[in-house]
Amino acid sequence: MLVFACVGAAGFAVDAGLFWWCYRFWQLDLLTSRLLAFLPATVVTWLLNRTLTFNIRITRSVQREYFQYVSIQIIGSALNFAAFYALVRFVPVASALPLLAVAVASCIAMGFNYFGAKYLVYKV
Repeated sequence: MLVFACVGAAGFAVDAGLFWWCYRFWQLDLLTSRLLAFLPATVVTWLLNRTLTFNIRITRSVQREYFQYVSIQIIGSALNFAAFYALVRFVPVASALPLLAVAVASCIAMGFNYFGAKYLVYKV
């Protein structure tokens, strides 16, 4: 779980960095910025979790594995985005500090993503 959390931190850095870039520099709205940051962050976490967290070295259907991983991540991201939206909509400090909302929402989804990856994608 510790390695998964570290990989999550790397994914969070990609997610938050791209989110902030889209939101502040491209001046896109909050939700569009989050959506655009999702796919690159998911690719980073998939590659790192595959090799570091779950130590997958065998040849297997990479396309199927990635599809399963992304499916779990989409559900986790739905939790993440719902929490993010609720925070920026109903919590004034989160509205003023959207990166804080990104961090809190990411932590909420992390548990689901870990167990989904461990027991459904990599079956360890």
